[in-house]
Amino acid sequence: MRSARASANATLAIACLSLLGLAACATVPKTELDPSAVAGIRSIVLLKVPEPPGITVPDLDGASSAAELSGGFAQADIDGRHAGVYAQRLAERQFSFAQAMSDSITRALRGDGYRISYLADQVPQLASNGESYDFSGLSADTDAVMLIWYTVAGYVSPPGTADYMPWIGARARVFDARTGRELYFKTFNVGYDNSAKNVVNLPADARYRYPGFDALTRNTDASIGGITAAIDAIAARIGSDFAQASTGAIPAAASIGEPQPARAAVPRAAPVPLQSAPDDGLVPLRQAVTLRTQPRTQAAIVAVLPAGQRIKVDPRARSNADGNWHYIEAGPNSGWALGVQVAP
Repeated sequence: MRSARASANATLAIACLSLLGLAACATVPKTELDPSAVAGIRSIVLLKVPEPPGITVPDLDGASSAAELSGGFAQADIDGRHAGVYAQRLAERQFSFAQAMSDSITRALRGDGYRISYLADQVPQLASNGESYDFSGLSADTDAVMLIWYTVAGYVSPPGTADYMPWIGARARVFDARTGRELYFKTFNVGYDNSAKNVVNLPADARYRYPGFDALTRNTDASIGGITAAIDAIAARIGSDFAQASTGAIPAAASIGEPQPARAAVPRAAPVPLQSAPDDGLVPLRQAVTLRTQPRTQAAIVAVLPAGQRIKVDPRARSNADGNWHYIEAGPNSGWALGVQVAP
């Protein structure tokens, strides 16, 4: 007879396989953006984002009496029923994971100046060799093609707590539209921290924690905000990756095929090494942050602050359709940044 902890381990193993699609939670592929490749990108086409293969609401702590008596399979059965209930609640509200992701990615990349088009009716086609992609049949002329798909979607109760928090996993790949060369490939995980190598783990918004499954379902409408916040965190990180790799600002969005002016330089703050410092109210950034003139993803870029930069978070904050924003100061630079980027 397995204990609740054994149940948690069994459920975690299943969830890990679901998230990464691997035989073991070890390493996932990763391709960083090459600045020389990004310099030639002005337009991006995002192909159809599929809905996740299923909704998951696992209790990784496995602390139910059923799990104590029957082990991980009983807990998996409970988790399956919970997932069905929560999926039905989302369906009743006509929530679309695909639409949420495509909208968020579009906002993030347009905010960085890219011309991005979402082709909801087009999916990637394999080339004749069966190994690479053939983008010659796309209905839009573009420099790069982006593919995004979910690996996990729902809520999770991590080991050691009865609280449920958002759990969103996704993978993003970018290809040169003409050569088919892979330019970018990353796996993202928001919520329960995944230990697999090369996975980009991002924190879930702490406002969307629910003490048990009943509380989660009673607050379905509010819980959707936690899902969209997690999706926005992934989109913001992808946008940040493009901003870091770029050597300058990108022309404002325009029609595909329209001649574009030369890039203007984007000021970049010099790296500041992490070190012990007096309690001066400054905190180091855990990741690169894009500062903007206004709390909007479409606003002009002030500077791109590197990870490790010590910043001051101003009391001003703004929550709107583009996300939750904070006003921060870093030396001579100040501006608005997405809250998910400056979370401690």
